[in-house]
Amino acid sequence: MELNQPDTADSAKPGSAPIHNHHWPLINQASFTIVSRDRLRFHVQVDHKWEDYADLNTWDVFLEDDTGHHWVPESVDHPKTRMITSMWDWEQVTPICGQFGRDGRGDCITTVGLRNDGWKNRQALGSLSIFRGTADFVFYQRDLFTANVKSLRLVVRRSGEAFEFTWKFDDNIATE
Repeated sequence: MELNQPDTADSAKPGSAPIHNHHWPLINQASFTIVSRDRLRFHVQVDHKWEDYADLNTWDVFLEDDTGHHWVPESVDHPKTRMITSMWDWEQVTPICGQFGRDGRGDCITTVGLRNDGWKNRQALGSLSIFRGTADFVFYQRDLFTANVKSLRLVVRRSGEAFEFTWKFDDNIATE
């Protein structure tokens, strides 16, 4: 997605570097807690620029193990969607060039200082907002998690798209 924001200015030389953008990461993740061998709680987070996409109440969720057992959540706890906004100042100041002047593009070859003239060319504040949806999905089944479980796959889906989170449990994985 076109979610970019400028890098923070170098604190040693404020404003001395040209503006470089970085991509704002959308973090979609899941983890789980074993409440007991009968109950698992999955913590899910979905980030997106659209609120309805990040709202986990609009997704279907199920859990599968390596033998093909299929479960739907017993409950959905603490679902919430919140907006995260980042803002920055686009203030443009004029660099003071060193003894070598400017290059062919008009940029200082060596910047020795900055004029305090940002007020001459005022810019609106820049901003970027995303929505972060979180929820806990609780699964219950007698002996849901035992020593024989080799993998779990949590699927969070809606029409035409899905997130699949897989956990593998094998004593040999740590040695690979």
